[in-house]
Amino acid sequence: SLTIGLIPADGIGKEVIPAARTAIEALGSDIPTPKFVDLIAGFETFTRTGVALPEETAE
Repeated sequence: SLTIGLIPADGIGKEVIPAARTAIEALGSDIPTPKFVDLIAGFETFTRTGVALPEETAE
């Protein structure tokens, strides 16, 4: 199986990550069906939690 972590973080990532996911999904049967995992990181995460890269994201 294929697991892909999606970390939009700050800036352009919020626009690029959804487009990348769509592109990967469009590959269809050319790759194993991926499981996408939404993760958090970045300055906005830091302002909410006090940590820029949570341990759960790093794992």
